[in-house]
Amino acid sequence: LDYSSKLQQTQIGFEVLMGGAENATKHLKELQDFAKSTPFSGLEFAKISQGLQGAGVQAQNVIPLLKAIGNTVAATGEVSAERLEGVSRAITQIISKTKVSAEEMEQLAERGIPAWKILSDALGKTQQETRKLAEQGLISSDILIKALKQVSEVKYGDAMEKQTGTFSGAMSKIQNAVLAASATAFAPFYQEI
Repeated sequence: LDYSSKLQQTQIGFEVLMGGAENATKHLKELQDFAKSTPFSGLEFAKISQGLQGAGVQAQNVIPLLKAIGNTVAATGEVSAERLEGVSRAITQIISKTKVSAEEMEQLAERGIPAWKILSDALGKTQQETRKLAEQGLISSDILIKALKQVSEVKYGDAMEKQTGTFSGAMSKIQNAVLAASATAFAPFYQEI
């Protein structure tokens, strides 16, 4: 029931963010469908999507960004909802600030994401030079996001999908399917109340 409640709250949040129930329902379904080939739940992705959209990311750009973040997380360390949320929070903060700052880059590094290396390689600079540019506020968040997407595609590819083939990934998929089915089954009861 907690899952159903969170799903309803998420739906309402998306309705506000996206200007209506139809757009919200469509986006939530896209997130749930996307989650099926990952070790994460649609609700986890929905929570992250709300934050990204709140920071100004357009809904149509959310899933490609989630794919880049998720594959990077799945390839570089522990595959957990907490780690995905922490990495996504740091990325969302960078997007909100519209520039790269050491604070969020260190949050990414603490979670095993080689963000300084990814960014330095994209800029063709050393990590020290990249840090200096960031301190001066000269690196936009768009540059980091583009670099993250590129590295994710080239280096980390389909890491999330591969993780679903592990025991814990399979258990996560089963749990997600059961939760989604129960939410659908209990929906008529919520509507009656």
